[in-house]
Amino acid sequence: ITNTYRMIMHERTREIGTMRALGMQRADVRRLFLLEAGFLGLAGAAAGMAAAFAVMGSVSLVRFGLDTPLFLFLDGGRMRFALPPGQVVMNIGFVVILCMAGAAAPASRAAGLEPGAALRKTF
Repeated sequence: ITNTYRMIMHERTREIGTMRALGMQRADVRRLFLLEAGFLGLAGAAAGMAAAFAVMGSVSLVRFGLDTPLFLFLDGGRMRFALPPGQVVMNIGFVVILCMAGAAAPASRAAGLEPGAALRKTF
């Protein structure tokens, strides 16, 4: 995550310089990139949870025989999954926090850019 955000900051250096030149404060730049990381983490975690629910739902429709070695894990020949809503919310929150923590150092570095130097940078 940190390396990805370093690349994002590198690619958006001129944009950061423009925002700073137009009056955006350092804390606002930092907050902008941390919010972006948080929303990306939220979207990724939500998509992952939706995919997990889809897979769990489809696997629970499969009927296994009662004479299989999986019998200890089956409920009436089917797999059952229980995922408490609190656990889902906690997992999504954990992913969002990790994304924001990974983006914190690059966001701080981006916020520290001087507007003139950022606008002069060429790639």
